[in-house]
Amino acid sequence: MEIAVLYSDPYGERFVGNLVNFYGFCTACEPYEQKLYCDFCRYLYGSYAENIEAVYKVEKPTAVMVDEPERLLPEVPNCDLVVAIALHPDLMLSLPEVLASKGVKALITPVEDPAWLSPGLRRQLERICMELGLEYAAPKPFCNLDVGSHEVINGFIRLFKVGKPVFDIEVSQGVVKSVAVLRSSPCGSSWYVARKIALRRVEELPDVVSKAHHAYPCTASMSRDPELGDTILHEAGYILFEAVYRGISDPKAAELFLEKIRERGAPL
Repeated sequence: MEIAVLYSDPYGERFVGNLVNFYGFCTACEPYEQKLYCDFCRYLYGSYAENIEAVYKVEKPTAVMVDEPERLLPEVPNCDLVVAIALHPDLMLSLPEVLASKGVKALITPVEDPAWLSPGLRRQLERICMELGLEYAAPKPFCNLDVGSHEVINGFIRLFKVGKPVFDIEVSQGVVKSVAVLRSSPCGSSWYVARKIALRRVEELPDVVSKAHHAYPCTASMSRDPELGDTILHEAGYILFEAVYRGISDPKAAELFLEKIRERGAPL
C-alpha cells in the first residue's frame, strides 16, 4: 500500500514522523525531565517510509472563499490512500474529485480540532466520496480510527499499525510486567504511554496514563466540540483509558482499573 499526506497544520509532521520513525523522532523519555531512559522501544515498530509516496505541506489561504481551489492543491500521485490534515474547506471539497481522477481509493480527514472540519463539511465530503466511489473516514480524533467496513482504510490501519490504540498488557500480582503496543495512536503517543505504565501497580495506572497522555503531549484541541459535547483532548484521553482497560489480560486487574477510572468520571 502507498499513501500520500497533505497537511496544513504541524500535526501532519508528527503523524508522518511516527510512520517514518526516524532516529530522534520520539524524545519523550528525556532522563532529566521524565526520569526514564530511552530503551529504543520504537525500533520494534520499524519504518514505513517506503510506503509514503508523497508528503505535501499545503499553505492555507487566508480568504474565506477560494476560487478554483484545485489549482492550489499539489500534484497528488497515484496511490491507494490520502490523509488530508486541516486543509482549507474549499480545498477539502475539491480534493475528492482530484483523487478519484488519479485512481486514489480512499481519503481520511482526521479531526484534532473542531476548526479543521465542521460537521457540515464532513457530510458534504461523505456524499461526494460516496458518489465518486472513494472510501472515506473522518475520525475525531485521529486515534478514534478503527477497523470497519472500508477495505482500503482497514488495510491502512493494519499495515501501518495506527488508529485506535491496542495494547497487550501482562499483569502479575497487581503489577504491570510487560506492555506491547499492537496498534499505536497516529501521533505515536501509545509507545510513550506503554513505557510509562510498565512496572506500575494497577491502581496507579489511571494517574500514570493521564499524565503520560498530557506529557507526550497530546496535541488535540481543548476547544469544546459541539458534536462530542466535550473537548477532543478529553475524548482522546477516554480512548486511551479504554485501550489500556481492554489490553489488561488479567480480568481482576482490568476490573480494578475500570473501577479507578470511573471514579475519575471517565465515561467507560
